[in-house]
Amino acid sequence: MKSSLQVNPPELGMVQSLQVKEFARDSFLGAGERIVIVVKSLDQKERRERLILSAKRGTLGRIEPRPVAQGLAICTELLPDVKISTSGNCWIMELEEPRGFAKLPNDMFAVSEIGRISIFDSNLKQVNTLKHDFFGFLHTIILSAGREKMLVVSGGYDSIFEVDIKTGAIKWSWFGWDHGYNPRQQDGAFLTYDRRQAETWQRQGKKAEFVAPQLYGKQGLVTAGRTTFPNSAYYNIYKDESTIVATLFHDGEIIEIDRETGDVCVRLSGMNIPHSILPLGDGWLVTSTREGCFFTLSPTFQVEKRVGFTDMPGKPAGMEEEEWLQSVSPLSDGRQLFAVDANRGLFVIDVENRKWNVFDIDENWCVQEVYSLG
Repeated sequence: MKSSLQVNPPELGMVQSLQVKEFARDSFLGAGERIVIVVKSLDQKERRERLILSAKRGTLGRIEPRPVAQGLAICTELLPDVKISTSGNCWIMELEEPRGFAKLPNDMFAVSEIGRISIFDSNLKQVNTLKHDFFGFLHTIILSAGREKMLVVSGGYDSIFEVDIKTGAIKWSWFGWDHGYNPRQQDGAFLTYDRRQAETWQRQGKKAEFVAPQLYGKQGLVTAGRTTFPNSAYYNIYKDESTIVATLFHDGEIIEIDRETGDVCVRLSGMNIPHSILPLGDGWLVTSTREGCFFTLSPTFQVEKRVGFTDMPGKPAGMEEEEWLQSVSPLSDGRQLFAVDANRGLFVIDVENRKWNVFDIDENWCVQEVYSLG
């Protein structure tokens, strides 16, 4: 079941709109911060070309499978006026299309690769792997308050799972197909993991597809073949984790999911490819990727600030009309923010004091997320 609530009804005029171009640059902002950079692939130049073509045809994302890319997870320290590269790092590892990172107890950490969660100890030795048939095109991974379970966003199968970190057992699951996100826009087909349900729909004259993960593997359905494509999720810390908050790529929404029923309430709509829902202060932070901006929200998802990157310098040729702000996340102080701009580099933003800085990165890196290690 899916329901909608009107967001920011007549209070829209109260939203504070800011542009980073009006801030002052501080070349020491963010310096000394230890971070992990998750690089999902090493083909950023080619991705920009594909984005331009996709925008022209009106369909963003993959329309056919591509080979799995090799990516990186890099631990490094930010230094003033120093380009971030593979030299001078604390550590670096090669992974299959990584997109998420989480610190675990006992100095361990987890990385979501395209079709599995890989767990490493402090010596970078892989000590466990979590897999599931419906793990595909994995995105964010988030620890529960008890640090025993983890939310796993499986974008390739329009689903979100809660997993026991030690055993890999599924403790909770949600498929968009069961809760109002059906059929898909591409061709009107209803999707299901239940063969009998697909056959029932077909007898009713509906176009239906039985999604067998054995046919699609760790990539899952291609982007255009998904109904909604969740790409980030977080436990609702303002409701004792009784609900899950998620962003939906295709629908441009933040949704709140009731853990008991799976029912959905749309909390914010109208974004252009949202990513990276995270708590910030006593509210929320979310990125609207193709708008080139991020929003700060109240605990109940009322928009408080909109911060935009449009008209900032540094875009490569050919991307003048395109914005792609991949993700925004807090630094260790909880006040300054990382902003991954696929066209310009890694920004550090201090909204309160109206300051910004940018760190150049390898031009071939397609960075998904940046995580502060404090």
